[in-house]
Amino acid sequence: MSNRLSIKKAIETNRKTINELLKLSNKYYKFHLGWVSHEISEENKILFQYPDYLPKSEKKYYIQPMVFNNAVLTWQYIINQKNKKRLDYLDIRDIHKHLAENLDIPGGQYRFSDAYIEQLQLDAPRFETLPYHIHNMHQHLYDSRLPILNRAIDIHYDIIANQLFNDFNKRTGRYAMNWFLILNKYTPIIFNKKSDKYDYMQALRERAQDNYKYYADYMYNCMLRTQQDILKILKKSKYI
Repeated sequence: MSNRLSIKKAIETNRKTINELLKLSNKYYKFHLGWVSHEISEENKILFQYPDYLPKSEKKYYIQPMVFNNAVLTWQYIINQKNKKRLDYLDIRDIHKHLAENLDIPGGQYRFSDAYIEQLQLDAPRFETLPYHIHNMHQHLYDSRLPILNRAIDIHYDIIANQLFNDFNKRTGRYAMNWFLILNKYTPIIFNKKSDKYDYMQALRERAQDNYKYYADYMYNCMLRTQQDILKILKKSKYI
């Protein structure tokens, strides 16, 4: 069995185990949500990207506490949508709107100018074509012929590569991916290790160069790692 197949098999086994454990008690479920919320907060600090033009000496002045506060509030908004069954383009706009709350960023508004993604050395589609690409993204997201994990990591990348918004595309992509995952009974994929600062961007760069395998392998490994962390903390919980 190839490494990727063994990882997918482990992910599915862990998914079933975690879902069974979370059914044991409401306290247990809340304990799990609390841990995920904390780790997603840490993720945003680890993956935070400064503007390319900003001198290193000024970076410490750039961080706005509201950015990280919004990240936590956005996750809380997502998990409170208990009656939600499907993710659509309006939900993606809502994610961006919550992430940009009280910041100098037009929350929930698609970009209306062309964009070049410096970090990926990639031209985004012309802004006039965004409706076409958004439609294709939605169709791909609910193509039942494709595995759920593939569709999840694809919506993450597609939001970034299409640069739907003027800013916050990567974090919007991560939240959209994780919302889709939890709607389908998977845990989120969390990038909470220091090594993810480099590895996450490298995976996106490889994907931009059409190296899907590199990107997918990294994302699958992060999913497996997140599941293992969740199982570890759940099994140590006093609720078991």
